[in-house]
Amino acid sequence: MTPKYKKDLEALGFVFKDKVIEDDFSYQDAIISKNDSQLCITTEFDEDGKYRLHYVDFNCQTLKGRGITLNDLKLLIELM
Repeated sequence: MTPKYKKDLEALGFVFKDKVIEDDFSYQDAIISKNDSQLCITTEFDEDGKYRLHYVDFNCQTLKGRGITLNDLKLLIELM
């Protein structure tokens, strides 16, 4: 995760949880809650700490399709 990416999410109100380390990868969640809704971005890293993938959950449902942009996140937060 780049510092700019993390900074942008923090500016939107996301709170970063501690990184969880597994045998061959690690992951970190960024969460924002508002009006009984929750938006969670989980970022996975390989064993060297390099970005591997991320996914976005909205109220426990993984969003699928094209990649989620910062503007998409802003809209989702407004809808919350």
